[in-house]
Amino acid sequence: MAAVESHANERLQKIERKLEVALDGLRDRADEIQTLEAELEAKDERIDELEARVDELDGRTDLMRVIEQSDKMTGKQRSITLLQHLQRAAQKQGSDCSVNSGSKASVTREQAEIALQHPDVHRSTIYSDMERAVDLVGDTDVCWYGSNGDNETRLWLDLDAGGLPAEFNTGE
Repeated sequence: MAAVESHANERLQKIERKLEVALDGLRDRADEIQTLEAELEAKDERIDELEARVDELDGRTDLMRVIEQSDKMTGKQRSITLLQHLQRAAQKQGSDCSVNSGSKASVTREQAEIALQHPDVHRSTIYSDMERAVDLVGDTDVCWYGSNGDNETRLWLDLDAGGLPAEFNTGE
């Protein structure tokens, strides 16, 4: 009986050692998983940073293109550029603010000139470009030209009321 008990104890000790080795291996794998998860999180953050940088560079590229071409633009092109500028501003407004403020943006004539990179046109031409933008959209609930009680005439875009026609959409 003592021999059987001794043999059982030896087997139990072997099983306990194997169990400890297995547990040590599991602990090592858990540590590796934590390390890999931390590395993955850091890489995800880096990807987000790089995507934001690409978006910024895309915006700058678009701006440079507008600057280079602003004096060569037709009235329709200037109006489309204003609509796209307003669309980006409204989308940013919608993502930055509470739900109640909506996705709406507007520009004055001076702001429109800045958005168009000060084209070599008469100031009244900018007003015509703003009016043309309303006609291009074709929905005065989405885009309109007028005053909002501040004695400044503005071109307005309200993305909560609808979107731009696909041909003018920036795709953002």
